[in-house]
Amino acid sequence: MAESRDKIQMDEVIRKALSEAGLPEPKFEFTTFFAVTFCRPDLKDTISDTIKDTILSGNELRILEEMKNNPRITAEELTKTVEINLRNIKKNIGKLKEKGIIARKGPRKTGFWEVKK
Repeated sequence: MAESRDKIQMDEVIRKALSEAGLPEPKFEFTTFFAVTFCRPDLKDTISDTIKDTILSGNELRILEEMKNNPRITAEELTKTVEINLRNIKKNIGKLKEKGIIARKGPRKTGFWEVKK
């Protein structure tokens, strides 16, 4: 009887720990032996998304820094401070938007850059 109670307590401890960590519930098997099968999330997509979202090029970092210092900076002004052409400024801004790091707020002429991260 005590053995059965220990199995149930172990079951609850493991379920609680995984739930708190945001992981899927394991599969428990109580036969002659005690077996637990853990499921892990698909790490391939998670890792590639994390790397894609966090690695910034030198130009992206410089643009981001300029936007932090002056949220009303224009793309044309960025060409002078970052020292790359307008086409590449716009391409880098697009990448920063796609990664969710910046957003444009307000009207086109009087709006500003919001740095989210």
